[in-house]
Amino acid sequence: MTDRDEACGRLLGNLVDAISILEKGKESCALDDWEIFPMEEVEEIIEQLRDMVERLNVEIAEIDDENEGE
Repeated sequence: MTDRDEACGRLLGNLVDAISILEKGKESCALDDWEIFPMEEVEEIIEQLRDMVERLNVEIAEIDDENEGE
């Protein structure tokens, strides 16, 4: 496994964790009716993170394909 593989794996894990944390925070704020940020903004950030996860998964798949070809 190369440094690039490890970095992509760590980044992917961190993005997934961030999505989970934001989802839980969003739910807590909604339950407590405590809105620091508009829920739409939080949802936009979550969607951006999901897009990043999707792009990173494509990158990881391409790296895996390159490694198999060697």
